[in-house]
Amino acid sequence: MRSYKTIQKTYDENTCVIVRCDLCGAEAPNPGWWDNPWTYGYGVERVNISYESGDSFPEGRFTKTMFVDVCPDCFVSKVIPWLKSQGATISEKDSYI
Repeated sequence: MRSYKTIQKTYDENTCVIVRCDLCGAEAPNPGWWDNPWTYGYGVERVNISYESGDSFPEGRFTKTMFVDVCPDCFVSKVIPWLKSQGATISEKDSYI
């Protein structure tokens, strides 16, 4: 026979409450909404600039990720021109669902 008792547990959770662009300082609307702070209503603006490295094994992964928070305006007006100036070719693709 098992007897149960409710035990109250408390803990602290590290939750993002504000996301700001690392280039211009603009604050993203609705921080923490979905995985994309720069989504406006039903429109989609998603910027992901990151680098992940580490090791992967059958029992799990051990990685480190470096990233920057960049708003869509800075991505288009600053990051893309800089990448082009470094010789990068910018590719575009349309998606329809």
